Amino acid sequence: MDDFWHDVVDEQTGPPLTDDMVRVAEVILGRKLPESYLRLLRIRNGGYPRRDCYPTSQPTSWAEDHVRIQTVFGVGFDLGIDGPLRFKLRELGSPEVGIVIADTPSGGHDFILLDYRACGPHGEPKVAHVETEGGVSAPVVIAPDFETFARGLVDSSRYELADD
Repeated sequence: MDDFWHDVVDEQTGPPLTDDMVRVAEVILGRKLPESYLRLLRIRNGGYPRRDCYPTSQPTSWAEDHVRIQTVFGVGFDLGIDGPLRFKLRELGSPEVGIVIADTPSGGHDFILLDYRACGPHGEPKVAHVETEGGVSAPVVIAPDFETFARGLVDSSRYELADD
């Protein structure tokens, strides 16, 4: 996972993650964050992943066999999962079942989130995809946990993407 992050560092990248930032975020969010997610944020606190597509067995409104992410959100700053961004994401239709951790190139029409429905606020959440175009869809689980999701990301060159 050392090569997870793309070299670009901009406003999507927060300050170095500290234990205090994690504690505050977990209080604000009311949920324990997965250790695998926090390990990545300790390398870089949010930003652009090198590999940006996750293969799926279920189609979405824009792809037959994958979801694409643009950024992974960090913790402890305005564009982090615990900052004001979370309110904007709720306005766009993110459901209350989890924490949005990644956006997509759709401009707010779908999200990747940590899904706490089965495990409760202190368990290991699944990773789900939610579409908001035409009303909020039920979250569709795409990975059993964050580590599986992060390790399963592949380069977008595997797919012919209409928006490239």
